[in-house]
Amino acid sequence: MIELTIADICTNGFGSSLSPEMRNRVLAFLESPSMDTWEEAYSIIIDARPGAGLGITLWQSWIAVDPNAPLMRSGDWPRIPDSSTLYLSILEARKAVEEGRWQVGLRPPGWLHRQVGTS
Repeated sequence: MIELTIADICTNGFGSSLSPEMRNRVLAFLESPSMDTWEEAYSIIIDARPGAGLGITLWQSWIAVDPNAPLMRSGDWPRIPDSSTLYLSILEARKAVEEGRWQVGLRPPGWLHRQVGTS
């Protein structure tokens, strides 16, 4: 039996499936969230379909659903997402692209979460 994970629905900057290395970085964070695993995963593009601008990173997907996500970083991360929030953020970002609701550009943290009425 083939087991699909959340990382299997993600696409890279060229619209292809994530490489095994990138997939493993996403899964490593989801399985064991830490500053180290976040540092390795935050910039991975998870969606580059039309409507996603230049591509949505894990960090951008987190910002879209969490009103407390940091918009900027200087040195250490002030906080990182938990697994369930990041999992939700991946699903919501990809769904927003499919439905034409993804907004490219700087938005207030949590904008997508509020848009779907689950704040």
